[in-house]
Amino acid sequence: MSMVNENERTNPSGGGDTQLNWRVIVGIVVLVLSIVFILQNTQEVNIDFLFFEFKVGMWFGLLVAFVLGAVVGWGLHLAWRRRKRNKAAGKAKKKKK
Repeated sequence: MSMVNENERTNPSGGGDTQLNWRVIVGIVVLVLSIVFILQNTQEVNIDFLFFEFKVGMWFGLLVAFVLGAVVGWGLHLAWRRRKRNKAAGKAKKKKK
């Protein structure tokens, strides 16, 4: 049986769930504002990309831009976390020697 508090195991900083809560709230607010913005811009537009030209609803172009932005942002976040973890693991290995 472990003497570690459940909160300490999930959040090593001991700060409780406040960090998670504000991130979730900000994420929900951004999502709702993005959806409202997309739904208010429904006119058709021409999109030129390299040699291609598309005539689509602006909502579709905005949706694609938001999704691509989210994917790139999430990928960069994961890369940053992995780099930070590897850096910490490298320091731990140096201490063992």
